[in-house]
Amino acid sequence: MRRKPLRALFDAWFGFAGYRRGAAMAPCDFRGILDDPLEAFERADAASGQPVVIEVPLHACRGFPILGFPLHAASPHPLVRTAREFVAAPSLREEDSSLREFYEAFQPRTGAELLGLEGPLATGPLARLPALEVEVPWRYAPGPRVKRARFRLMREEAARYGYELTGHDGITVFGPVSEGKRQLEFERITRTVASIEERGYLGGISTGHIQAISLVRDGTARYLIRAAQHRSAALAALGYERIPVLLKPSACLQRDDLDSWPAVRNGAFTREQAQAVFDRIFEGRPPAALANVWPPVQTTTATA
Repeated sequence: MRRKPLRALFDAWFGFAGYRRGAAMAPCDFRGILDDPLEAFERADAASGQPVVIEVPLHACRGFPILGFPLHAASPHPLVRTAREFVAAPSLREEDSSLREFYEAFQPRTGAELLGLEGPLATGPLARLPALEVEVPWRYAPGPRVKRARFRLMREEAARYGYELTGHDGITVFGPVSEGKRQLEFERITRTVASIEERGYLGGISTGHIQAISLVRDGTARYLIRAAQHRSAALAALGYERIPVLLKPSACLQRDDLDSWPAVRNGAFTREQAQAVFDRIFEGRPPAALANVWPPVQTTTATA
């Protein structure tokens, strides 16, 4: 019963000294050795939070976290489609890209629409809360905190690329967004494609590893990309079949553990709603509300 308080106390002491347990620990690299995340965690020093790097099939990865797009060359993922368009026509303009079409088409109003919940599952807080305040059930309980976190991340990402944007410019995973936000996302994906075409993919040597969450159902894993959305989409568009991803023990999500997820514990999601969201993303099925307004989703499916 005292382990967690003592661990927090030690973390605080070491934090004052400039150390962070687990966060600064070098990953254990299992590329070319194994591709099972659970086995990798067992072999690494998982108890101390040591991350691992494994190579996984790209078609087993999911992009745009809350939407769960499959990642392969024919994916309906708007970044993958835009990357393919740029490869075919390097003079592509943002206003002619699939990315613009996506932002104009998909502007969910409620959390239920964003999560792909329909019929009897589109009830409770998720049917009332705006889409900007709703996340996947294993991250945060819905509410203003989600919106603030999204706006903060958007501003920080924009600043890294020399853009001054606010929360009113929109976020990356759905519309509406401003012209500046559209241009930023278009610039990021086209620059990434051009860089990989010119130099190849260096696998995290210069830009850091692609970070993912492992979603485990019945012993099978899928990988939800959390960082490097544009890089993973570019690799899919360019025909890469396997990519290295960095995983942390704390980011291994078992479907059977849904009762411990934050938004299920506080009652914002029912167990059935949480299961439906997990299964949709695991299977690479974008939300039904998106399929209703954006034709590419209707003609392509996950291949994993």
